[in-house]
Amino acid sequence: EWETYVVPDVWNNLKNVAKVHAPLLVIHSDDDNVNPLDGAKRVFDAAYEPKQWVEVHDVPHNSPFKDPNDAFWAPVLKFIAQ
Repeated sequence: EWETYVVPDVWNNLKNVAKVHAPLLVIHSDDDNVNPLDGAKRVFDAAYEPKQWVEVHDVPHNSPFKDPNDAFWAPVLKFIAQ
């Protein structure tokens, strides 16, 4: 978690989300030890509609790619299918 205080925010998602006018899905885990949940929530709150927030539980930062499971990917597939 200390990395979030010493690594610069090169992506600046909070600023750049204002450029997004397409439907947006923000999916985040309460178990992400790299990107804090409250940071993702601030990005979501700053985004235009239509937007959807999905909070998943017990999914570590790289787990959706290293160990895929329905907890993360089912909401993604549902959003894409809309």
